[in-house]
Amino acid sequence: MLELVRSLRQLCFSIEREVRREAGLTQAQVLSLLNLNPTEVITCQEFSQRMDLSFSRGSRVIDALVRKGLISRTSSKADRRCKRIKLTKKGLEVQKKVHQILQRQEARWRKKLGKEKTDKLTEFILQILENE
Repeated sequence: MLELVRSLRQLCFSIEREVRREAGLTQAQVLSLLNLNPTEVITCQEFSQRMDLSFSRGSRVIDALVRKGLISRTSSKADRRCKRIKLTKKGLEVQKKVHQILQRQEARWRKKLGKEKTDKLTEFILQILENE
């Protein structure tokens, strides 16, 4: 079974590479876009905590996303030292593209397995994740 998990991990890495290549982003940038709600405005500290990054690493990821025009960073009205970030229109478009790439892969799996097996697989994965 562990060999199957290793193979599945390799498949996930392959999908991740495809997403990064098509979106033109790094892994951290893709994960960042997937972890930002289209309507929310959060602090840089909240972003770093959500991504499980140190504040300095989170700041570097934010800087890269700002340079690419995917998020905007503004000062808080209450505390100018506190910066708040949100997705830009371009960031929303790239986020949508990433979701489309992932949905395309999911559709391939659903086509290959069929509805019943896909539902069972989902159920089994959720059972494994519940206990971890």
